[in-house]
Amino acid sequence: MEEFFSFFESSSITSTSAGDDATVVFTVPNKFEAEVTLLLLSSGDTGSSDTNIQIKRGSTYSFLLRKFSLGANTSKNVLEGGSTLHLRAGDVIVAHRNANALDLSVSGKLIFREAE
Repeated sequence: MEEFFSFFESSSITSTSAGDDATVVFTVPNKFEAEVTLLLLSSGDTGSSDTNIQIKRGSTYSFLLRKFSLGANTSKNVLEGGSTLHLRAGDVIVAHRNANALDLSVSGKLIFREAE
């Protein structure tokens, strides 16, 4: 029987640099896979900001969203239309911005996987 757990994480994006210097938002725990169904960007009231979201798998970073402009007092679900992002144990979602305050919220389910 498959075991799964719901999760929700939210972080203020403070980093303005990519890769290892980006803000870590979520890490998939060992022995789990993740199905992310919500990746919500929210901006503050001070102005627009360009946002970058990356997935780190091993030592490789891949852009999920690059230089996305988000206006003041707005939000955007990056995974629209019922999309799901599938991640493996150890995968990390990181983000960075160019200017004003942003939050990134991540929600979905963790699926327990026995070691094979």
